[in-house]
Amino acid sequence: MKLRMKNWKMSLIKTFFMYSESNPSKEYKKHLQHYKDMHKKGLHFKSGKILTPENTYNGLFTSTYAKIVKNMISKNGYQSLLEYGSGKGTFYRKKFNIDSENFKTLKEYWDVKIELYDPAFKEHSVFPNPNNKIDITICIDVLEHIPEQDIDWILRRIFKKTKKFIFIVIGSYSAQALLPNGESAHILIKEPKWWFEKLLEFKKKFIGIKIICLCITKDKNEKAVYNPINID
Repeated sequence: MKLRMKNWKMSLIKTFFMYSESNPSKEYKKHLQHYKDMHKKGLHFKSGKILTPENTYNGLFTSTYAKIVKNMISKNGYQSLLEYGSGKGTFYRKKFNIDSENFKTLKEYWDVKIELYDPAFKEHSVFPNPNNKIDITICIDVLEHIPEQDIDWILRRIFKKTKKFIFIVIGSYSAQALLPNGESAHILIKEPKWWFEKLLEFKKKFIGIKIICLCITKDKNEKAVYNPINID
């Protein structure tokens, strides 16, 4: 019995701690290829709607948080920003409209040094030098797309790159967007409490970095419910 328990614990440790930036899981590699394909071929939804490749993961969701991020930058005097999981990052170069309000490009509007990273989009697939830390990292609609066994090394990478502040938005619901294999694009669906405990682990290791996280769930009518996760 003790031997079985020991083997089970070792198996659990191996499953969740053997993976890293240089050695991601097979599941991570498989899903990464899915997103590379979607960037080239477009995105399908449960409703039957199809997005063109140009509009697939182009950063539109990030643009909806433009004012919130601007407020963080202005209040704290930040000079540099990384978007982890930026997709095509279209709106860093293109003007956009949110709720009938016109905005300059995100690059102009936020007025900081910008670094973009997304392993599934060739132009942004090289991770910026981790030794050149930036003031604020934003990670919007990304972590729910990551296999659970890879989430720790992804978060560690984000925290190590960041000097002062991390802003995260996570969707904790089954997505309408579909992977090429027909499954929901959200593969890591956890309650806000799970994310609170996970982020708190990293907060304790990376003292001095502030975190704001919004965990989005859906009510019985499929309306978005925004759950602030209070780390700071």
